Amino acid sequence: PPPNPPPRPPRPPCPIPTPPPRPPIPPCPIPTPPRPPPYPRPPPYPIPPPWPRPMPPPSPPPKPPAKTVETVRQRTEATTTRVLMIRAFLPFTL
Repeated sequence: PPPNPPPRPPRPPCPIPTPPPRPPIPPCPIPTPPRPPPYPRPPPYPIPPPWPRPMPPPSPPPKPPAKTVETVRQRTEATTTRVLMIRAFLPFTL
């Protein structure tokens, strides 16, 4: 029989890959001071009740009617009558 072949040399172990070096841990950030609490909210603007309703603005006074021939005539008559009466009674007041 043929002689046994010489035993194979053992396989070298697989090289374990070494992980890449870790980056250095960054330094702790400077602590920021705590934020102040927010300002208190102002109370909501009070909504006035629907009643009593505000008074409406006063209406402007009515404009005097435009002078018509009739009103002018009436005034003239009244003035004339007044003047005549004063003249009639003047002699008694002196």
